[in-house]
Amino acid sequence: SKESFINIAAGAHEEV
Repeated sequence: SKESFINIAAGAHEEV
């Protein structure tokens, strides 16, 4: 759960 959210957040941050 949290790991998934963090993973998505990291990807979004890198994309941005």
